Amino acid sequence: RHSLKFLNTQKRVSLQLFLDACREAAQKYLDHLWDNGYSYQVGNKQVEFSIQQNLLNCPKMIDYKVISFDTPLSARALSSVATQVCGIVSAATKQQAKRLFMLEALKRKGQDTYNLENKILNTKLVKPTLPADFSVELSSKCADIKRTKGHFGYFLRLSSLGKSFGRLKIPIKKTKIDIKLESGILLGSFLISKDYIDLRYQKDVSRKPIGNQIGVDQGISTLLTLSDGQSTDNILNSHGHTSKTIFAKLARQKRGSKANKRTQKHLKNHIGFCINRLDLSNVSKINLEDMTEVSRGKSRSKYTSYFNPGVINERLIQRAESLGVQVEFVQCTYRSQRCSKCGWVQKSNR
Repeated sequence: RHSLKFLNTQKRVSLQLFLDACREAAQKYLDHLWDNGYSYQVGNKQVEFSIQQNLLNCPKMIDYKVISFDTPLSARALSSVATQVCGIVSAATKQQAKRLFMLEALKRKGQDTYNLENKILNTKLVKPTLPADFSVELSSKCADIKRTKGHFGYFLRLSSLGKSFGRLKIPIKKTKIDIKLESGILLGSFLISKDYIDLRYQKDVSRKPIGNQIGVDQGISTLLTLSDGQSTDNILNSHGHTSKTIFAKLARQKRGSKANKRTQKHLKNHIGFCINRLDLSNVSKINLEDMTEVSRGKSRSKYTSYFNPGVINERLIQRAESLGVQVEFVQCTYRSQRCSKCGWVQKSNR
């Protein structure tokens, strides 16, 4: 992710007008696809997609000419927006599509489908809402990037956007992550917002053939506890804080204030600081506790509400990938009650 702080005022205005036009076009494609469905050809077969009847055939792309409306965008830009909308609809219907797929599979096997059918009937699909600061994903049809040897590492050139937008040449400053990934392949797809541009790299990661397999547990008092005896409990950053003191500081502050935002950024930096100091030299695989559903639907105190396992997971996975360590998520449901030998689950086993 790269900041657009080096853009001059004229380019920034042109980019904002382009993003507004993309959001308007995306909303029209989304409304049409959600309300009317889409029919497309695969070989000699006509395939129908409909929110009401068939979620298994969500298209990966649609013809931008499926609806006509007044827009300053070019045909190439409209094609990129239409493809992005297909991904948005696919993400919104993914879980229900999985249930329908499993329902068909169970019916073919002659198994009981009563509970699954009830789940499908009681699940109401919610139409996605496009954010006000919509980010558009442009392919190589409209964007290409050039490496330079000057002050800026790259220049992203946006063309074929539409006559009213002209061509935009956006300077991007090279970061440490870019230098680390230069040996990989810079992909031709770019996610562009009013403040940032995301570059995507493809790089092969060699896995460690030999090493220990460890388990990692997450928590508030101690961010990470490893089964080999390591933990982040006593790691102090340059400010003399631990995760405990930072959470306590967040709980005292008014949510949304400038001080609160600074402390949240401090917490993220502290998480990275702690993870970078873990010794993973003799580790080949990490079994990481999956905590995505642990707090769903439960009330939490102000102190614990700032605990975000997703940030910890993301930083740990980044560190593991750079070292060639494999990460696997392990379900934590009934883990402490399940017998390690026979698999029997009983509350007294804890």
